[in-house]
Amino acid sequence: MKESYLTKSGPKAGPKSGLKAGSRKPSGWLMSAGWIFSFLGGLIGFFIAYQIAYGKDKADPSRRTYAYDEASRSRGKVMLGFAIVMMFVSAAVRLPTLVQHSPR
Repeated sequence: MKESYLTKSGPKAGPKSGLKAGSRKPSGWLMSAGWIFSFLGGLIGFFIAYQIAYGKDKADPSRRTYAYDEASRSRGKVMLGFAIVMMFVSAAVRLPTLVQHSPR
């Protein structure tokens, strides 16, 4: 089977794949990109972290389960909190510049 670019486990979890729902781990580049963009204080990091923490597996619509395992979701929640804090920090850093250049 072809490995998915979003997960290390390959196919999506579902009744036909033989994988337990929520047993997948996000790929290394997805976690790395999430941490980098979260550190930079951007919305991209927020959305990646939210997807890892709360994303649902859509393989079986009748049984909505989380897409990633509990450990990955826990790291995603930490990443999400970090992204929110960094968005406020980056806004606070930019605010004096915006106020200084505003027309009076």
